[in-house]
Amino acid sequence: MSSLRSAVICLSIGMAAPVQAQPVVLAPDWCMLDDPAGWIDARRLARETGEEVLCPVPEPIESAPRTLVIPLPCGRSIAFSRIDMEVRDLLDHETLSLGGAPTGASLDVIYAQRRRDEALAGPFNQRGDDAVRSSFYMARYELTELQAELARGGVLDAFAAEARPDPATTADLCAPLVALAGSMGPRDVRPAVGLSFYDAVEMTRAFNSYLMAETTRRIREGLPPLTPWQDGSPGFVRLPSEAEWEFAARGGAAGGAGLDEARAHAVAREDGTPREATLEEIAYIVAFGSAARVTAVGTRLPNMAGLYDTVGNADELTIDLFRLIRPDGLHGARGGFVVRGGNALTPTATLGIAHRQEVPLHRIAGPGASPLGSVRLALAAPVFSEGRAPDGAFEGGFRNTAFEQSLETANAALVAVRDAAGAADRAEARALLDDLVGGADLSASGSQIDAIRAALERSEAALNVARMAELRATARAAATGIQNVSSAGAAGVQLISVIVNSLALERTLPPDSVERVERARRREEFEAALRQRLDAIDYQTRTVLTLIRDLAEAERADANRAIADVRAEMQARGLTFYEDRVWPIFGQALADTSANPGVDLFDRYVAAFDPNRARRAQMLNDIGRD
Repeated sequence: MSSLRSAVICLSIGMAAPVQAQPVVLAPDWCMLDDPAGWIDARRLARETGEEVLCPVPEPIESAPRTLVIPLPCGRSIAFSRIDMEVRDLLDHETLSLGGAPTGASLDVIYAQRRRDEALAGPFNQRGDDAVRSSFYMARYELTELQAELARGGVLDAFAAEARPDPATTADLCAPLVALAGSMGPRDVRPAVGLSFYDAVEMTRAFNSYLMAETTRRIREGLPPLTPWQDGSPGFVRLPSEAEWEFAARGGAAGGAGLDEARAHAVAREDGTPREATLEEIAYIVAFGSAARVTAVGTRLPNMAGLYDTVGNADELTIDLFRLIRPDGLHGARGGFVVRGGNALTPTATLGIAHRQEVPLHRIAGPGASPLGSVRLALAAPVFSEGRAPDGAFEGGFRNTAFEQSLETANAALVAVRDAAGAADRAEARALLDDLVGGADLSASGSQIDAIRAALERSEAALNVARMAELRATARAAATGIQNVSSAGAAGVQLISVIVNSLALERTLPPDSVERVERARRREEFEAALRQRLDAIDYQTRTVLTLIRDLAEAERADANRAIADVRAEMQARGLTFYEDRVWPIFGQALADTSANPGVDLFDRYVAAFDPNRARRAQMLNDIGRD
């Protein structure tokens, strides 16, 4: 007997005598219909090991789990993946390059999908030793028919009351849903489609009403809440923004930057490193003119963040209004809502992560909806979160002094006068402004002074952002330079071997033959050109050391942040070999440069950057003696 049918029987038995309504908890086989791809993987593992098929036990909510599973009424649940960014402080964010029109796209596609930059940070923040983890959550699957039925059938609203429904009422409410679930297997779970923007918003309202009511009861009973909290504010579900959707759909920070942005995203190899997937691996697609609609969720490969079906199958609604994308940024006109990722019937020429389409909020016939439009819920928190209770209890309503202090610190760092061109002049201007404010009657000039101060702060913020971009470029160039020096040195060994082989062949020819003379001439020209290329390695080495000196002379926190950003970027692109050799040498050179300012470190690092240097010199000497 399936556990779902058992649940119906248990609920029916509960009708015989008054039983206190219990907290909503996860069923042991929660993943069978709410994480179907995970269930199929668990069955495969069970067959290999001969063990029982088990759903994973979710991590506790207090740990800000990487995979968050929220129990829902009627034996259902919903799974989210945590999407992380590393930022410096409260006001820092990632600058993302979004979109990308396919090669040869028509003008309307270009203006809908053109690449553009957008900032993104998450509302959940956890401070580490030298960085802040900024996060939000995205559902691993599109909202399924079973999950949507909880809202459509009024179950969530029934559980949003002050008290949970009693067991008899629960059995009546859940009977249709349990019967539907009992007729389904993991490969029958499809996304809810045909949703209008109003449908999606109404569903998020119903989910949030349930989440807040059940969380309130659980806290009263000494149990943890259903969603993560930021300080004294509970997390809630909503539609994702376009930037959140695309960053998560690409796999987050591990999503393989540098792949074909308009088309696909990265999936994991067996060793966990990213590789670019084909559309067929990640997207359910049907032939043009086919009567087929959506298929079951989770039938294709997940991205690096554990999200399924971000491309194809069903369109996914976002909370943003549609705007055209000009070459210099977003156009000012706002229209209907935006759906992302395309669906099973989207032409493959334009289908991909960057696919972006407008759907009117309303049409003559009624609310606008994509026939294959679904939603992937995001889980977030307020930016201005409330303060937490002094005893650490899950209780809001307090002044958030920690947030205020973090905001003040981040603001000071953002608008600080740093060591950049014109810093002394700007510092003097701000000092003069402070003197003016301190000794003037501000009744007439206050607004002008505020405008001047705001302009100066905008200038500093822009300069600081540019300075970080410059430091990242410096770190990237230095690391790439070390790798290039090493590669050029190794290539030099191979080219010298060519010269050696050519010389050996010459010696087999008659001394005064035309062929030997001509071969000798070409070999000498090749050798001269090679020596010039090898001399350039020394110049590259000095250039790298100059770049590292620039980083050593920068503010330490900024330089460290820039280096960490570049390392993470390279790891995301699969350049893991940099971790084995380049970054250790880079770090040692940076430490030596910081400890020995003004000292020429060329002799110390020329062989470290170019380990084949001595071998090449010996080979060239041998050629000279010959």
